[in-house]
Amino acid sequence: MEKKLILFVDNDEAVLEELRYQMISKANEWEMYFAKSGREALSLLKDFTFDAVVADEEMPVIEGSELLREIMSRNPACMRFILSERGDENVLLHSSRWAHQIIPKPLDQETLKRRLARAFALRDLLGSEKLKSLTGRMRVIPSLPEIYYELLEELRSPDSSSVRVGRILEKDIGMTAKVLQLVNSAFFGLANKVTDPVQATIYLGLNTIKSLLLVAHVFSTLDESKATGFSTQKLLRHSLAVGRGAQAISKTVAFDVSLAEDAFLAGLFHDIGKLVLAANLPQLYLEATKQQMQRGCPLIEAEMNLFGSSHAEVGAYILALWGFADSVVEACAFHHFPSKAGGNSFSPLAAVHVANSAHNEIYPPQPGSVWDAIDEAFLTGLGYDQKLQDWKKLCIDAYLKQNYSEDEIIR
Repeated sequence: MEKKLILFVDNDEAVLEELRYQMISKANEWEMYFAKSGREALSLLKDFTFDAVVADEEMPVIEGSELLREIMSRNPACMRFILSERGDENVLLHSSRWAHQIIPKPLDQETLKRRLARAFALRDLLGSEKLKSLTGRMRVIPSLPEIYYELLEELRSPDSSSVRVGRILEKDIGMTAKVLQLVNSAFFGLANKVTDPVQATIYLGLNTIKSLLLVAHVFSTLDESKATGFSTQKLLRHSLAVGRGAQAISKTVAFDVSLAEDAFLAGLFHDIGKLVLAANLPQLYLEATKQQMQRGCPLIEAEMNLFGSSHAEVGAYILALWGFADSVVEACAFHHFPSKAGGNSFSPLAAVHVANSAHNEIYPPQPGSVWDAIDEAFLTGLGYDQKLQDWKKLCIDAYLKQNYSEDEIIR
């Protein structure tokens, strides 16, 4: 297997020396280069096409985020990591525009190794020839709506507000109506009906509204063309439930708002690949669902048999195109087989994997259908195997309390 090329950039020679020493164990897999400044790094970029760059944020002349911005313009496929010891939210927000991941300092070498390894596993999956062949047959791949970019800019503003988010939503009356339908469904259990986007944003938060806007747009875009017997409404209902379940699980693990938000987003879009496949290859997708029932196997197995890839990889490919965080893309790609991701710490992947299985237990995809069992070895490796039943109960209670019907879901 061809080695991955990695560039480490830090103006502190002691840090670079420590990295050289600690990374020796990966020498068979990674070819590593070390630069003492942004200028030296840019010089190396003329001769090498790196798979990943790890740069310190605080460097003289060319800061880490500036370097990563330049790398992004030259080689968009390069994975970009920033090392930062500053806790200022504005600084972190600025860095996140150019970095796929922000790694806190002081640096834990083992954590860095694991993050790089997981990122490479994800990129290798998304770069497989079978997936490229399958996505090459797609005529309709959903794109992000213009209003979504406006929301992102507002959310990145240091003084963003629910009022301004609501005003942006009001520019698209049709989309606002769909978002409000979702907000007023039993999924969110609001005591009073919400009729104003500003009010909705105040109740649910800016990031939740952003996610709901996107899911409403995608499901509406692809609702017209689908395989016979494929229920967009059922998939949307399942996606919302898994998003809520994954969010609830994450909140029990750590008081980390961004982790819970990523888990919710990953749950919303973990099955988007099904929608894309059904819209683009309706007859083949219908055949996959038939094989699932005839062979008594999980749908993903039938998809692999027919397409050479599955809805999980297709969905991850779409999310990567949209520029979503690696943790969200990873949760989509590996939600059926989380052990393949190779991680050993809690992430949205674990939450989505459990929430998806728990919802399938209550509402099977098809009568008599089979789905993948929970990967208990994966949870044991994370140290959360004892939490499984609590997590499942948390999800199931939430699903049953919703008591929703398809009439409440966006049409």
